[in-house]
Amino acid sequence: MLTPRQSMERRVKEMIGRLEAIAVEKVGLGLKEGGGEQPPSRSQSTSLEHFNKKAWVCVSTEFNLVGTTKLILTAIGCQPNRDDSLDMLQHKLKESLVNKKFLLVLDDIWDVESLNWESSERLRAPLMGVVQGSKIVVTSRDESVAKTMHSDRTHRLAELSPQHCWSLFEKIAFQDRDPIACRELEHIGKHIVDKCQGLP
Repeated sequence: MLTPRQSMERRVKEMIGRLEAIAVEKVGLGLKEGGGEQPPSRSQSTSLEHFNKKAWVCVSTEFNLVGTTKLILTAIGCQPNRDDSLDMLQHKLKESLVNKKFLLVLDDIWDVESLNWESSERLRAPLMGVVQGSKIVVTSRDESVAKTMHSDRTHRLAELSPQHCWSLFEKIAFQDRDPIACRELEHIGKHIVDKCQGLP
């Protein structure tokens, strides 16, 4: 039986494999902008190592373009200044990513109203210089986020089983704790897991 981490890693690899297949299809149909690079083969590794730059940004409650851009810059090792304007931040981001294969994960977008078409397009603007094979993965509980982000495909994840939820909770909440104290708190933990309804 797979651990929750192994299960999630397997799902991420499957999603990256599907995204690679989409990239190949787009090139084959003439839908990919630019040129000069061969499309990736289906046998190409789908590991994260083939990305030059990676950023995993938790967006959560409100999508803020300036804040999100700063988080992306920080994740790729470029420290933004506190008072940088959006134009300055996007310029730095574009320069940092030009001719790089980039993976961006915008995790857990909740607020669809703050992520409108205009902010989505502004977020994409500095990413236009990345090389073929770069990916943007967006996770959300709301399917309308996929439409706003102009997603090629959506992948609906099933909720975790109660056993996986408990295993994940136990690993995080009770790590490096006294086993006796953990047993005393187990009923509270199971109540919390029930309230999560299969969401990690």
